[in-house]
Amino acid sequence: GNKAGGISTLEDKAQVFATHASNNEDNEIFTVTNFSTSSYPRRNAADYYIKFPKGKWVEILNTDDKRYGGSGDYTNKYIVDSDGANNLPIKLPSESTLIFKRID
Repeated sequence: GNKAGGISTLEDKAQVFATHASNNEDNEIFTVTNFSTSSYPRRNAADYYIKFPKGKWVEILNTDDKRYGGSGDYTNKYIVDSDGANNLPIKLPSESTLIFKRID
């Protein structure tokens, strides 16, 4: 990925764009945007696997949430615990944005 001014990005072949941003006050977010019409999991695919930055992350916004008019079927209601090296599974709705906040 690219890195500039506390922000790093990655793109992959599934039309998913991820951004990791932090400031000097230990606030970090990891944003995942899916531009494709495919949701994960779906009938012939498992959860979407993506490499999170190291730390523990909680989802703080998901555009698929019912309060934003989404289905509510693809929310991540658990802590993502990343070693920073391995891809981890998340539920990823089509044409959506998810924002995770680092909690540790």
